[in-house]
Amino acid sequence: MHAINSRQDWILKVRITRMWDNITWLKKVFLGINTILVDEKGHYIQTFIKKDAVTYYTDKLKEGQMYIIKNFEVMKNKPAYRCVSNNLMINFIFATSLQPLDDDDQNVPQQVFDLASYDTIKLRVDKDIQLTDLIGRLKKLGKIETINGSKRKVLRRIIEIEIKSEDIITITVWSEVAKRLDDHLPSDKSMTMVLILTSLTMKTFNGNITFGSTDQTRIFSDIMLQEIKDYSKE
Repeated sequence: MHAINSRQDWILKVRITRMWDNITWLKKVFLGINTILVDEKGHYIQTFIKKDAVTYYTDKLKEGQMYIIKNFEVMKNKPAYRCVSNNLMINFIFATSLQPLDDDDQNVPQQVFDLASYDTIKLRVDKDIQLTDLIGRLKKLGKIETINGSKRKVLRRIIEIEIKSEDIITITVWSEVAKRLDDHLPSDKSMTMVLILTSLTMKTFNGNITFGSTDQTRIFSDIMLQEIKDYSKE
């Protein structure tokens, strides 16, 4: 996928690593489905399936599944809040062929992340072009709070993680992400925990860099993930 361009005759062998509903924040209007695809070389790209076309693919779409995909549009990635660094994205159309593969290709990664260093964080802060993936040790876990938003009540939880540079990062996790965090907590409270959080926003608040979850944010704590294995050794 590294060489992909605006041609429409590409045939891709890929895995769906992540998938989520594209829903507007305030009015909760369903716009379609997004996925992230990865190939055997670790190259990745975001896709979008408009709501009018979703019914053609929902029975086939599954995270972790391998596919042959063809007859799709290649278009410019959105100008802000990208989940991946790719400048292009794939748009599924009614003619798009999505063929599930029975055999799992172990050469294709199960997950792919664009983990940001502290130097990258400083370059991206207050710029909304790309969302940020982070890995770090959980240092502080706040309680779930219910707060009054501009239109409705929302759940909020504040956590702190320590990244490789030994900087402590504050992350506000919202709504369903705040609840899902509990699923990753070890039964042994004394255990040091390494987390990956994807698709985070970054802002400067009172001179400090703060992070926030989005609807696209996923949490990973599987100790078998290579990124977590490597981080835990350091």
